[in-house]
Amino acid sequence: MRLSDLLIGLNYTLVNTDKTPDDINILNVSYNSSKCNSSSLFICIKGATVDGHDYAEDAYKNGAIAFVCEHKLNLPAECFQIIVQDTKIALAIISSNWFNHPEKSIGLIGITGTKGKTSCAYMISKILNDNGIKTGIIGTCGVELIDNTLPTNNTTPLSYDLYEYLDLMRKDNYSYCVLEVSSQALKLDRVYGLNFDYAIYTNLSIDHIGVNEHESFEEYKECKKKLFQMTNTAIINLDDSYGQEFMDSSKCNTYSYSLKNDDSDIFASNVNCNKFDTSFTVEGVSFKIPFPGKYAVYNALSATLTAKLIGLDINKSSNSLTSVNVPGRFQIVKTNKKGVCFIIDYAHNEDSLGNLLSNLEPKNRLVCVFGSVGERSQLRRKELALVASKYADLSIITSDNPNHEPPEKITKEISGYMTGQYIVIDDRTKAIEYAVNNSEPGDIVVFAGKGHEKYQLVNGIKQPFDEEKLIIEFANR
Repeated sequence: MRLSDLLIGLNYTLVNTDKTPDDINILNVSYNSSKCNSSSLFICIKGATVDGHDYAEDAYKNGAIAFVCEHKLNLPAECFQIIVQDTKIALAIISSNWFNHPEKSIGLIGITGTKGKTSCAYMISKILNDNGIKTGIIGTCGVELIDNTLPTNNTTPLSYDLYEYLDLMRKDNYSYCVLEVSSQALKLDRVYGLNFDYAIYTNLSIDHIGVNEHESFEEYKECKKKLFQMTNTAIINLDDSYGQEFMDSSKCNTYSYSLKNDDSDIFASNVNCNKFDTSFTVEGVSFKIPFPGKYAVYNALSATLTAKLIGLDINKSSNSLTSVNVPGRFQIVKTNKKGVCFIIDYAHNEDSLGNLLSNLEPKNRLVCVFGSVGERSQLRRKELALVASKYADLSIITSDNPNHEPPEKITKEISGYMTGQYIVIDDRTKAIEYAVNNSEPGDIVVFAGKGHEKYQLVNGIKQPFDEEKLIIEFANR
């Protein structure tokens, strides 16, 4: 593809004036210097800890001939340098051009909020796919296709990868893509240039505040609001304390869902939360979903309202959601150990862990195995400790993606806030083994934080770690 075609829609200046973008043919586009080869265009992206400008020379040695950068680089004269104000925005524009605008051929459903994004995504996908509307997901659990799942590094991938996945879906005739849109993605322009058919707001609470995340809650909130300037239709949780604010700031058609306000566009009544499921009624139609708690009802309402706006009868949503499965969300692990219920859940902050534990009623004990991620979100450590102390009969404090921070430092900090009964086992494998081996009939044992993840992040390396397999292995001995 000619470089000039890739630069359509981009404001830039050129360093090498001997040639024009029309003179240069690009065979590969990359933001990773190691993936550059002959006739590549390399885009220098500034990350939280790594600056792509520092790798331009490596990209050149690997064959890159053109460079998109925010300042002039010290490269050989034959290198074609394109100077832009923001390479993250440039990456989005160039990626859209490179993949020939797949976003124009697929309906986009974006979901943002502190909690519930993944559950909403899988609920929407289940309803639409069950009714012949081919739908994929891009989010926390990866790229979910009809017959395959592809891993991703972020909840919302970088724009190049995002457009590549959308192109894959377009080629396979998908009608919709449900996209989990994180606050970081909105802050870092990963979804720049996309126009969403529908955008869903789930809820907002204090999270992701700290180093390499958001400077303040206000910034976190304002980043979330950006999605609702990029959509034709907003779907808002009216019961959330910030719901009305998001309604008022949205520049599009707005619809609401609620458990408290029957004037909302969709309303749930007769809510009955059981230990392992929840039933409720919407417009005279009975629902029963395999998740406990009102938070799960909100997720189901957002999915049902989305499907209704797309044109599906509410009965179809009710039928589909009876058997919906969300990876690592209230996942009951089947083992040979009788009388003990083992649950894996992604709950990793105050609200999500509180919602989970408060709805469980064991015949004997409620045991909670949890930790907190390293190097960020330090406030979570106190919050998680207080929630676990309030609801669990026994807490087992352990590691959860410590990365470069010593696990014993994190667990010590958490234990300093505990008021209930607890033990500390820094090694998560040993913590799982202890929890399983010491469980008793009537116990509910919750393994919180990892959810769908199949790794443990240690010193920058994702080490294979499958919590479900470990639970089964220890229980079936």
